Parts: sequence; C-alpha cells; structure tokens
Amino acid sequence: MRDKKLEQQIVDFGYFIEDWKEFHELMKTARETEEIPETDEKRFFELKRSILKRYNVLMKSVGLEGGQEAKGMDVLSQIVNLKELKAQTDGMARRMITIWNEHYIMLERVLGELEHNRAELAKISRLWLFLKKIIWNPLTVVIYMIIVLLSAYIAYNWIMQKYSF
Repeated sequence: MRDKKLEQQIVDFGYFIEDWKEFHELMKTARETEEIPETDEKRFFELKRSILKRYNVLMKSVGLEGGQEAKGMDVLSQIVNLKELKAQTDGMARRMITIWNEHYIMLERVLGELEHNRAELAKISRLWLFLKKIIWNPLTVVIYMIIVLLSAYIAYNWIMQKYSF
C-alpha cells in the first residue's frame, strides 16, 4: 500500500537534507578559503532562505516542532553571511558545525523512520485492508448475526418437521 502524504514527506525531507548538506559545504568552504566568491555568497543566502522557510513545515508534518529541533535554526540566524562566518572564532565555528551535525543526524533519523513506515505500509495489501473493513464493519457483523440466527431457526424448523413425533 502507498501513502501519498508519506511519499511526499520522504521526498521533501530528501531535498531538505541535500540543501542542509550544501549549506554545510558552503560553511566549510568559507572557513577554508581566502576569498569567498560572490556566487557562493548568493547560494548561501538562497539556501538559508529556503531552509528557514521549509524547516517548520517539515517538522510539523512529522510531529516535531520547537524544542531541541529549533536550536538548529538559531545557527542560521546567527550567520549573516559567509564573510562573517569566516571572521568568527574557531570555537564559535566548531559550535555551529556541532549544531549542524546534530541536526543532520536528527534529519537522517526522521527520514529513516519515514522510509521504515513506507516499508511497513508496503507489506500491507490493499485487498486485505478492504476485506478487513468489510468483515469487521458493525453493520456487517449485525448481518452475520441475523444470518446465523435465521440459519439456526430454519435448521430447527427443518429438523422438527423431518423428525416430528
């Protein structure tokens, strides 16, 4: 069985993680290079805007909002541009990398859970779900009871007529 919402969440998380990794690469490149190209600076702003825009929606879609998860977005708000990141102390840069890594692990864990849910859903047959709904529907159960009672009544009458003394 397939769940369109679950499939969309998996796709969205996949794209988000790719952007998250690219954001990390830009941070790492900015710390390691002397001159930061203008294209990197533009891409950094695009990624930052995209990540901030999609983060809360993604977290709400899987039931995670606020708390520890929101700390990662503080990293984004602290980094104004790549030049400022380059000027930060090593301790601050390490802290940002650590927070980035924690969130990367959390995002991969959530994606793994979503993919596990998809695998579990794939094991469930649509036909089985349909039959289960029909068989255990309260109206169907009442009909079963009526059929059983009628069958018992008819059998009783048939036996009484056949073997009446």
